[in-house]
Amino acid sequence: MICVNMRVVILVILCLCSFASPKGNEKDSSGGKSTLDDAESIEAFKPTHEWQSVKKGQPIPKGLHVRVNLQTGETEAKLISNSNNERTDVLSVHDDVNSEEDRIEADELSKEVRESLLKLENEEKATPSEIADAVRERFRSYKELKEAFKQLNMTVKTDLEIMHELIFKYKNLQRSQKTSYDEILAVLTDMEYLVHQFDNALEFVRLEGVSDIVIPMLNCSSPAVRAEAARLLGSAAQSNVKVQIAALENGAIFSLLRAVSLDSDSVVRIRSLYALSCLIRNFPAAQARFVKEGGLSVLAQLFDKEQENHKMQIKIITLLYDLLIERQDTIKLFSGYTPVIKEELEMKMKQYKEVGLEKSLLDQGWCSKIPEVLLAQDQNWSRTKKRDDLSSALTDIPVRPEHDFVEKVVDTLLAMVEICHHDFNINSDLKRMIIGLREWYLELAMKEELNKSAKQIREGSDESSNDIVDEGFLYYSGIARTLERLTRELEKFGAKDEL
Repeated sequence: MICVNMRVVILVILCLCSFASPKGNEKDSSGGKSTLDDAESIEAFKPTHEWQSVKKGQPIPKGLHVRVNLQTGETEAKLISNSNNERTDVLSVHDDVNSEEDRIEADELSKEVRESLLKLENEEKATPSEIADAVRERFRSYKELKEAFKQLNMTVKTDLEIMHELIFKYKNLQRSQKTSYDEILAVLTDMEYLVHQFDNALEFVRLEGVSDIVIPMLNCSSPAVRAEAARLLGSAAQSNVKVQIAALENGAIFSLLRAVSLDSDSVVRIRSLYALSCLIRNFPAAQARFVKEGGLSVLAQLFDKEQENHKMQIKIITLLYDLLIERQDTIKLFSGYTPVIKEELEMKMKQYKEVGLEKSLLDQGWCSKIPEVLLAQDQNWSRTKKRDDLSSALTDIPVRPEHDFVEKVVDTLLAMVEICHHDFNINSDLKRMIIGLREWYLELAMKEELNKSAKQIREGSDESSNDIVDEGFLYYSGIARTLERLTRELEKFGAKDEL
């Protein structure tokens, strides 16, 4: 019985061993393989004097040459060579390429790059509304900024808000019984500062600033207020058609002409002329009203009245020159534009023709008035010439007033030569003056050229240098060329008159 039991126990033990041994063998075989793989993966890099590939995760000793092979993209390393002639494309002495800090830094950089690329891709796919929402989230609105500044006891206002406040303040001053001219003057000055901006000037018109402020203030009893009102209108009307239209519709031309002609204050007259110039330049409809209301006659009277005030005379001459040149420029443009633009230019030319400026200039005697200004300075030319030594022709010295005077008068004579050539040609004193001025300015131009050449030599520049002063900036040379053109034009028209 005991033997039977022992046999059963031995049989059970053998069965259990037979079932357990395959798993154990499998475990041993698998475990042995994993151990070999791990040992191979962490095997230290053995450097030589030849480049070898560094496997991913394989540690390398310190002080090796390490590079990235640009052809294969693999990392390679070798011992540092003692030769100084060896050159590599990507070479560095690396202490520990697999240090933990380097891995963390590389991971963070890679994460930042991925986030940036993802953000850029999302922005490209975003709709305009989504972009606007993103901007609102990132930046505070104007209202929020105002609240923030309010807490700091600071006030932020736009130009348009300030314009509205000034209009409101002006109306309150008009209602008040204790308003001083200084308060009104301060409001007008602040408005004048704002209307230089195009949009602010449009808002000024929209708020009826021309009709409710400018026109009434041009009739104010205070000369300072009248002068500032004229300056305000001129600043707003510069190259701003809507302001020009509003001023024309509210009778500003008549008010300005009356101020230019009758006002006893010289500052009011000068600023009214400034406003008038800004109002009618490049605006044929306003020019037609100007001529119809006797504007050229008013200017002629003022021109004669201001014989001793050459500043006022020059302003008048400059205005006439600008009016003539814009007509001549329109004719030149007409010959070189497309049919659509030509149609607009043709309409503009028709408007200029309806103004009749050239005929009015002839009728009002301007063909003799402007030459008289030049001839009146004849007695001063000899004294001026004596002061014009070489130093006066230097471009870095400010031009004296008499040269600016000659330039503007001669430019206007050239612009008027087509309508005034008969009067100019029969005026022997004028022709003698033009020839004398031409010789004088040719001499100054030659000195100017010599000074330019000497400056180039001192600075070591040559003809191809970009530092050379352009011919258009040679002041006296420009006046000399204008005088030569004027002489040729007079000779040409003189020959026609003789025929």
